[in-house]
Amino acid sequence: MSRSTNAHPSITARDPIGAPRVHLPSEAAQRLNISTSMLRKLTLCGAIGHVRLGVGDQRHRIGYTEAQIVDFIAARTVPAVEVAPTPAPAVPVKTAKRRATRGDPDARAAASRMLDKALAAGSVAEWGRS
Repeated sequence: MSRSTNAHPSITARDPIGAPRVHLPSEAAQRLNISTSMLRKLTLCGAIGHVRLGVGDQRHRIGYTEAQIVDFIAARTVPAVEVAPTPAPAVPVKTAKRRATRGDPDARAAASRMLDKALAAGSVAEWGRS
């Protein structure tokens, strides 16, 4: 006896009155490219809508309509943001000057000349300059 590939025709077939197709958990998980256990966790926490099939609370089947799958994807879609290039940060002249000139008057004068050249060239911002 051969087994049909569509084991649950009442669940997966389209109703004659036009009701939407209900995907089995394995089909919905495959459609979302996640595992069935992840789909079960998302269902239990309410992140994805579902359809309860059958009667009673003990053994019900769960299915997912195409609209619920699409809504789940749409809710987690992050739009692209255009990122403007950021300018290179200015060299912290004050910190560099302290390190280079500590205790040596000749080094202090050389650092001051280097700072004046950099300011004239416009390669550093003038901050902390007294």
